[in-house]
Amino acid sequence: MPISSSAATVEKKKVVRIQKQYQSIDQNEAQQTERNLLKIAPALPTKDKRNLYVRSHSSLNALSVTKFHESRSLSESVVLRTHPDGSVHVSRLQEEKEAHPDRISLDRRGLTCIPFIDGEPRLRLLSLQHNLVINLEALSKQTFLSLVFLDIYDNQLEHIQHLDTLENLRVLLMGKNRIKKIEGLENLKKMEVLDLHGNQIAQVGGLSLLSELKVLNLAGNQIRIIGLQDLHGLHSLQELNIRRNKLKKLLGFADTP
Repeated sequence: MPISSSAATVEKKKVVRIQKQYQSIDQNEAQQTERNLLKIAPALPTKDKRNLYVRSHSSLNALSVTKFHESRSLSESVVLRTHPDGSVHVSRLQEEKEAHPDRISLDRRGLTCIPFIDGEPRLRLLSLQHNLVINLEALSKQTFLSLVFLDIYDNQLEHIQHLDTLENLRVLLMGKNRIKKIEGLENLKKMEVLDLHGNQIAQVGGLSLLSELKVLNLAGNQIRIIGLQDLHGLHSLQELNIRRNKLKKLLGFADTP
């Protein structure tokens, strides 16, 4: 039998009233449950004043694994002095040596050459990003037995030279320079990461002795062909970046597992 409109209205009000009762019960239970649960703090505090981790345009760089230092504290703790013979020498305050015994950042210091770093036998990481360095000759006149990470991103280098003494080097970042040829890496047999993006390289070569190399970044160069022998010897290669080149032919991958 059809329900009259008045009866339907009464029935609807009853349903709404019951729904409100259940909602009230659910809210009370939710509040009680919330009180019994542990409070979880935000993953990122809104007023976090810690130093930020930063990266530059290179795939890897020194600042990606170290904290950014404010320019004022950096200039006070790392001092550059020019000797009478024209050579530039680096000295650090003792407290800076104790805080960072294995790393030195000389980013954005207007350097045109590699400075001499005295009294740093434990140096493992050296960053020279955003300078005007035109050659690496001073590296061959110093002893860096422990150096494993060298970052020379965004300088004026045209050649890869004077790295023969860095036999323990594992990471070499030379992106955004003026390099035209891959050379001078024969002695760096422990190297695992080589970043040469943003240069003027037209041909791949000079890598056959880097059997430990895992990451090779050649993005943003002028490479047209990867030849049959270009990747010969790179038995450990896991990542190859050749974006933004002028590629027309890819060969030589048969022996690159």
